Amino acid sequence: MPYIGNDIQFGELTSQSFTGDNSTTAFTLSYTVANPTSLIVTIDNVIQEPTTAYTVSGTTLTCTSAPAIGDTIHVRYLGRVVDVANAAILQDSDQDTKIQVEESADEDTIRFDIAGAEVATLTNSALTLKGTTPTLTIGDAGAEDTKIVFDGNAQDYYIGLDDGTDDLLIGLGNAVGTTPAISIDENLAITTAGDITMGGTTPTLTIGDAGAEDAKIVFDGNALDMHVGLDDSADELVIGKGSALGTTAHIITDTNGIVRMPLQCSFGVRLNATVNNATGDDTRYTVPFDAAEWDVNSDFDLTNNKFVAPVDGTYCFNAGIALAQVATDHTFLDAFFFDETDNWYQHNVDVGNVFNNSNNYYFTLSATIKMAAGVDVVAQVQVANGSKVIDVYGASYPFTWMTGFLVG
Repeated sequence: MPYIGNDIQFGELTSQSFTGDNSTTAFTLSYTVANPTSLIVTIDNVIQEPTTAYTVSGTTLTCTSAPAIGDTIHVRYLGRVVDVANAAILQDSDQDTKIQVEESADEDTIRFDIAGAEVATLTNSALTLKGTTPTLTIGDAGAEDTKIVFDGNAQDYYIGLDDGTDDLLIGLGNAVGTTPAISIDENLAITTAGDITMGGTTPTLTIGDAGAEDAKIVFDGNALDMHVGLDDSADELVIGKGSALGTTAHIITDTNGIVRMPLQCSFGVRLNATVNNATGDDTRYTVPFDAAEWDVNSDFDLTNNKFVAPVDGTYCFNAGIALAQVATDHTFLDAFFFDETDNWYQHNVDVGNVFNNSNNYYFTLSATIKMAAGVDVVAQVQVANGSKVIDVYGASYPFTWMTGFLVG
């Protein structure tokens, strides 16, 4: 069985004897004992009743009555009080599991051995765990919070398990759950309550473990979330709306550095049906585009034949207009991109000089316009010095068309 102190010595029980003088009742013992039952006391070979015939206190044996002159008082020790403060080793019977104080003189180190191997040491400033897989377990699998508290001068911190939420928390104070700074849940999702600062000469934040999975950063807004992430299957960096990678992508960069903006303002419309007698007599006619080839964000209003700028920015517009029934007296032509702020961007031609009295005329125009959000632009054509007989030609093939996109 385990014991405290030096190795067990096998042999007779320790004993000592006194001689009565018919007056002395108190005798000094060689060892301290805890209580009367720790001794076998005989007087002239008659066993005395503990507590009734004698009592002990420390190293003093007191008889109820003084032994007679010449009586032999014999004391055998069944147990002694051990001075644990001065004991060097607490160990089991085979001495391979033990707690040892001072392996060498004045070492001031407590050593813990289990099954013949030193597993931990304790000094006045450090607890060191040893072995191939040293483990410190806090808790007993019960339904309670567990923690380590760092007791600072002005501020305490803790690392602990919130057993109610199954979250590992790092926070301020000494109570688990109060002012958590970092929280890690059972899915290894990490939540921080403040800023994260990385120092060093080349600070790096790595997201992912080189596995075949998407990785992302989500910006959790009040009304709208945004994300930046790697679409691993496409090898593309994506910036988009929402928290799920690939939903509503705004900017996509591929491995060649090509940048796509799938939601960038862009449209292409055409005139599907020919408009007869639109101009020729100096009428400025707004081309009524009635079919969309594409319109990313529905920014072209087909009902009112105009483009409406969705945001402040610079826009590029191009158009091609096909005219029919152009006569020799139609000697002047203007085409415009006209916005509602009375800015206009003009293309004019002397029809007679350029087309030599041809009945059909096709031309293109382009303009780059800085616009405020909500401002609209229309395409207009104006032919003068003749009769109003000129048709604006439309068909399923885009003879008369207009395109535009946001430059930046």
